[in-house]
Amino acid sequence: MLQGNDAIQQPAQEAVYLYCITGESTGEYPAGLGTRGVDPANPVYSIPYRNLRAVVSKVPLDEFGEEALRTRLEDMDWIRTKGMLHERVIRQVMSKCTVIPMRFATIYRDDRRIREILAENYSNFSGILLWLEGKEEWGVKIYYRLQAMEEHVIRFSPQVGDLKQKIAVASGGQAYLLKKKLSKTVQEEIDRLLFAHAEQCYGRLKKLAVSSCTNDLLDKKVTGKDVDMILNAAYLVEQQKINEFLSEVIRLQKDYPYLEFDYSGPWPAYNFCTVSGKGSDEHARAK
Repeated sequence: MLQGNDAIQQPAQEAVYLYCITGESTGEYPAGLGTRGVDPANPVYSIPYRNLRAVVSKVPLDEFGEEALRTRLEDMDWIRTKGMLHERVIRQVMSKCTVIPMRFATIYRDDRRIREILAENYSNFSGILLWLEGKEEWGVKIYYRLQAMEEHVIRFSPQVGDLKQKIAVASGGQAYLLKKKLSKTVQEEIDRLLFAHAEQCYGRLKKLAVSSCTNDLLDKKVTGKDVDMILNAAYLVEQQKINEFLSEVIRLQKDYPYLEFDYSGPWPAYNFCTVSGKGSDEHARAK
């Protein structure tokens, strides 16, 4: 969306789409990549201010203006396509240098306004870039399959074992009531274990990260999986500890064979350097 006071007040054909900010200071970054932005007709270029650069491209207002975006942002196919182009640009810049990624559809009036943003937030942006240097964001999601959890609880829970023994020698109404109690106990034990396991796994990985956070759990409709999520976490990890971090994820999978682990990265550090919207509270941010 057009940011702050950047709503177009006079007729114009184009605005400037901001992908990320970097500390790269030499050359017309990202020269040589042949990069096209969210609008394929317009190449990506950079706007310098001191040792900062904003990576941007022109976008047509008939597609990215305020009115047009209200409609476009309800079109999931459009969001998916443009979102992939947005991420592609950021990843290409990430391959060369540290970046502060911007949220999808961060749009300003013109190059001059971008330079003003860089100037107004110079210390903030510089500090974030310095903090992110040599670090990567990795995501870890943990899922469970109900049948696998039930089998684990029935096999290893002392409370469940005691109830099964009582059911074996009970009869009539007493057996019926004990079976109902067994079903309730199994579910309660599953809930307890899932919470505990999520906390334990998050904590073990947190020890290997500079910073970490948890995000909202995603529904099956979003993940496309037939299993339920119990942890959706992001970790900022020093590059020299990446192998150790990933090895710990593999160890967790062995320690909890009835859970499913999914790790991915490196990602643009959205969770740890957001300059608008949701982000980490552990460092400065700019608006």
